[in-house]
Amino acid sequence: MKRLLITVIILATQFIGYSQEGATKSVKPRPFNITIKETSGKTLRGILGRATPDSLYVTLNNMPSNSFYQLSPEQLEKLTLRRKGVMGKSILIGTAVGMITGVIVALSEGDDPLDEFYLGMSTGEKVAAYGLGLGGAGAVVGTIVGVAASKKFIIKGKKENYRVHYNDIAQRAMTR
Repeated sequence: MKRLLITVIILATQFIGYSQEGATKSVKPRPFNITIKETSGKTLRGILGRATPDSLYVTLNNMPSNSFYQLSPEQLEKLTLRRKGVMGKSILIGTAVGMITGVIVALSEGDDPLDEFYLGMSTGEKVAAYGLGLGGAGAVVGTIVGVAASKKFIIKGKKENYRVHYNDIAQRAMTR
């Protein structure tokens, strides 16, 4: 009993010490994918780098990561921002939840009784069928959630509209 108590006390003090984040710990900003529709009709895709009150800096997909393409608010028709990797994560989580639910439902139903006019399914067959079926449905739901996670800003080439949305855009930028 003493050994267990000492172990719990040591672990508790370790968790207390490591759970405090110091002020020196820097958080790496997570990049946002950006899709820009310009007033000229051209569509650009890249990563949002920096936002200032007068311009937007973007690293385009075909450019080196340390060079930025500058856009003024007059060039911007519509912006769509999505956190990098959110689609893959949401599809993966939806598929996993669907498959796990299918397996649980199949295991809870058990084997079907064999009947002359009805071909019963075994538990293993149900696990495969329900897991795949609900896994596919979960992937569809995950895709919908991933698409809904994007944020759209309509600028229409006006500085006033850009300034209205500036704080939200700057909050998502890699550097400020």
